[in-house]
Amino acid sequence: GGGGKAQAHKKRKGAEDGEDGSGARQQQRAQHMLREAPVEAKVNGLAKVLFDDSCWYIGKFTDFSNGKWHIVFSDGDEDDVTLPDNDIKVLPPIPVLIQASDEAADELKHALAAMVGGGG
Repeated sequence: GGGGKAQAHKKRKGAEDGEDGSGARQQQRAQHMLREAPVEAKVNGLAKVLFDDSCWYIGKFTDFSNGKWHIVFSDGDEDDVTLPDNDIKVLPPIPVLIQASDEAADELKHALAAMVGGGG
């Protein structure tokens, strides 16, 4: 027997290190990226999540239950999160992101294309 999954999984920042307030600095740095009011999380809405490799991963909210949002990432990973969270930025609707292409990296656009299945 033994059904242990030995799958290497991306770990979210803060999942094991104690919250010691070091996130405050990060928040300031990230604040200039979207100056508008915070975007509401909603099912089928997008977010980017900071993992412990210091990379932001694009994910899509697919479900909300028991106070947690279920996110599916562009690479197939999934996670349950509670908001608000300093390491999670809810993204505006895709058309808004595409218009802000001067700030949106190519990487982001590729991830979005994969998300919404834009062929081409």
